[in-house]
Amino acid sequence: MTLSGSGRVRSLEEKPAHPRSDRAIVGLYALDGTVVERVRGLTPSPRGELEMVDLLDRYRQDDALRAVALPEDVVWMDLGTHEALARADALLAEAQPSS
Repeated sequence: MTLSGSGRVRSLEEKPAHPRSDRAIVGLYALDGTVVERVRGLTPSPRGELEMVDLLDRYRQDDALRAVALPEDVVWMDLGTHEALARADALLAEAQPSS
């Protein structure tokens, strides 16, 4: 993902071999009421799925996509598998004060 100085998203790439920037989309989205209409216009990828990057690109094309940098103390984990979810759960349990 590349950004303008004001946070406008200039370009999106799905898992690029050679990224154009050190920015990444981590999966935190706030979408407006136009999302359903935008999704209707998407076509499935070669994997047979609707891709989030394609939806975000629709917003970008309409100059309606902004990126917000997360503070450096924010912890982000990919929770795409059961194992990753279990690791995150264990990490959170460790961080909780005992009662």
